[in-house]
This record gives sequence, C-alpha cells and structure tokens, in this order.
Amino acid sequence: MKQGVKVLKLAYLLGAIVDFLVFLMMVFPPLANAFWGFESFTDQYYFAMGTGAPLMLAWTILLLWAYRKPVERRFVAPLTILIVVGIAITNIIMVTRCLFTITGMLPSFISQTTFLLLFSVGYFFTQPKKLSETRNHIKDNSYAKMSSH
Repeated sequence: MKQGVKVLKLAYLLGAIVDFLVFLMMVFPPLANAFWGFESFTDQYYFAMGTGAPLMLAWTILLLWAYRKPVERRFVAPLTILIVVGIAITNIIMVTRCLFTITGMLPSFISQTTFLLLFSVGYFFTQPKKLSETRNHIKDNSYAKMSSH
C-alpha cells in the first residue's frame, strides 16, 4: 500500500502541475500558440477557453487537495481518469480530422498514457484489501482516540 500511496501522490502532484500549465495556455493565447501552434484566436476560441480555463484551474486545486490525503481522497483518481480519457478522445478526433498531426499530438498522447497508468496503479494499490480490515482499522482508531481522552 505504501508504494501505491507514493504513486497516487505522484499522479496528483504531476497532474496539478500539468493542469496549471494547461490553464496558463488556455488563458494566454501566445502560450497556446507556442505549445499548440494555434494562430487564429476567434471569438469561439475565447469562448471555449474561457469556459474551460476555470474548470482546469479548479481541477488543479482539487488534485492538490487530494495530494494532501491521497488514500482518503482516492476517489479523485477515477474521476481524473475519466477526464484524461475524454481529452484523449478529443485529441484523436482532432488528428483524424487533420486539425493536428500525430507527431504534434505525440506529447499529449504520451502524457495521457502516463497519467492513465499512474492514476490507475495508484488507485488500485491504495484500496483496502478487505472490507473487514477497513472496519477493524476504523474501530481500532476510534477506540484509541476514545481511550486517550
């Protein structure tokens, strides 16, 4: 379980860093140009990025929150996996429509695969072995707290 906690904490921390960097790219068009090659900043672009950027920033904060208590907040991992899969599907659609090249999307695909592995492994290896062990752990901690008063 200790290794699982380390993996989950790493996933949360790296996820927060990457999400914050993407947030900055969403808010500052010159960064979007440098990283994604965007050149046209239409009203639709500003609408989409203006809608997505607050969500990206909020998820950054959520990942940092989960980092502080990774086992108790491990439910954040499968939610994050859902988001990563959704973004990967969007990226695949963009490549199939020839809006991005595969080589241009390669860094995104590599990071998405890495995050899927980190969050999945971290989540899997931090689950309680048995429900009875979890109940006993809760009882033991409750009893220890009550007897110390």
